Amino acid sequence: MSDVRDRCAAAALLGVPVDADADEVRRAYRLWARMTHPDHGGDPAAFARLTAARRLLLDEAHHPGVDPSPRATAAPSPTPAGQPAPRPPFREVVGRPRHAAALTVAALVVLALAALPLSGLPVPAAALACGVAAAAWSALAARSALRPGADAGHRIAAHVLAWLPLAVAVLATSTLLGTGFIGALPLVALPFAAVVGAINAGAGLWRPLTGPSRT
Repeated sequence: MSDVRDRCAAAALLGVPVDADADEVRRAYRLWARMTHPDHGGDPAAFARLTAARRLLLDEAHHPGVDPSPRATAAPSPTPAGQPAPRPPFREVVGRPRHAAALTVAALVVLALAALPLSGLPVPAAALACGVAAAAWSALAARSALRPGADAGHRIAAHVLAWLPLAVAVLATSTLLGTGFIGALPLVALPFAAVVGAINAGAGLWRPLTGPSRT
């Protein structure tokens, strides 16, 4: 296996206990395989790692105490026996955004877009434009706040925490101006849903990012 070097890592990858029986391993594998299989748009490398993890755990279940992987002894497990590698807490991988002043100015511009219907632009078009701008802003804010050690799950959470207050502020501004974005709320939220949906959770929510700049 390329990344699954021992039973602990294999169990963590499939999300099962280290002492999981064969049925548990198969159920977990089928669940993740539906999302990561290349035929369903998943990541081939992630699918290969899951398959290798399943093979290792099933071999170990059939032959307790025997690790069939020759690489399992090549490097010691970085965590105590029986314990998967710990996931960094959210507060350790998300900090104060870089370029905070520029992000603040950009957020004010997004809020100003709530006034577009006053210029004659139809409300649906204005709401969609504002939604696109808010989604782009949240992606930039999340990218600037992520630190090394963040994974795809942290990335999604950072996007949500960046977008939600801005979206509420946009709707409040629209209400004060009487531009009617509340009725077009799906158009405001749709671009953000597309941004989050573009994050391939099927490759593993706990898959580490290569750097804080990825979204």
